[in-house]
This record gives sequence, C-alpha cells and structure tokens, in this order.
Amino acid sequence: EMLSDASRNRLVTIYSVGIGLIGWCLLVASTNQSAWDRLTKGQPWYVAIAPLLAFILLSVIVKRFGFHVARDISHSLVGIVDLAAVFAFGPVWGAWVAALSGVVYLGLRGLRYRQLSLRFVAENPWFAGGLKALIALLCGQIYLALRGAIAPTILTWQLVMPLLTTVLLWFVLEQIALGVLALLRNGWSGV
Repeated sequence: EMLSDASRNRLVTIYSVGIGLIGWCLLVASTNQSAWDRLTKGQPWYVAIAPLLAFILLSVIVKRFGFHVARDISHSLVGIVDLAAVFAFGPVWGAWVAALSGVVYLGLRGLRYRQLSLRFVAENPWFAGGLKALIALLCGQIYLALRGAIAPTILTWQLVMPLLTTVLLWFVLEQIALGVLALLRNGWSGV
C-alpha cells in the first residue's frame, strides 16, 4: 500500500504487457500447419473459419451483457463460451476465439465510451487477449492430457473428469491473474 500511483501504473503496465506478450507469443507459435490442417480438414479456409467467427461473435455478445465488477473488469459467462470453443476446436483454435473476442470486445467498448488512451486502446486489449490465449492453451492441453475429446458428440463418464478439471482450472487461473492485476492497481483492498 506504500507505492505511489506512478509506481503502481508502471507495475500494472509491466504485468499487462508481460502477460499479453507471453500469451500472444505462445498462441502464434502454436498456430502451425498441423493445427491448420486439423481445423480445415480439407475444406476451403473460409468454410473452416466460419464456426470460429460465430464463436467469436457469441463470445463478444456474452461479454457485452456481463456486469461490471471492478475497474476494467466485468463478469459474465463468457468463460463458458471460450471453454466451449476449446472443447469444440481444440486448444489452439479455442485460444484464438478467446483471445480475439476479448480484443474485439475491449476495442468496441473503448470506442463506445471514447476511451482512447494508450491503456484502453492497446494495453487492456493486449493483456485480455494474451491472458485468454494463455489460459485457453494451458487448459486445452490439460484437457487433452486427461483424455478429453475434441468436439465430443456425447457426454460420457470418461469425459466428466477432464471437463470438470478444465472448467475449474480456467476459473482459478483467470481469478489469480485478475487478482494480481487488482493487487497491483489498488493493493490488498483492491483484491
């Protein structure tokens, strides 16, 4: 609680940019020919990405109807949509849905409320997208390691543990990351 506002702002920027950098770099590095082939399955690219775009749109809409919890943090059921994208498309493409929907939502929100500072135009979307990418990639890999199926057509007992573990992990990781951000911004009272 002894830090100046300038020191807090620097720490928030370092944290936000750092998380964003890690998440976006891992996402780009994970997007390779093999991932592309699994997505397209011999279809034209524009047919293959249509479901991704639908999930991105759904994620943005659900995020929009969330409620404000703290400064720059809203709460919604968007995690369910993003997790559904991971379960439907796998970790890489689910991470693209989660990352891009966060960037689109925050970009549109910034324009709507005329929040055109560097923090609102670049830093917050960079952080949100990178964080969602990081969480989706990690949760997706753990889901697969627990023998979760991509695009399951039926819920079986074998999928219950991978699904529950992944949902819980997503929630915990997101809360920790946002808790650290709140701590850096406002100290323990912010958390």
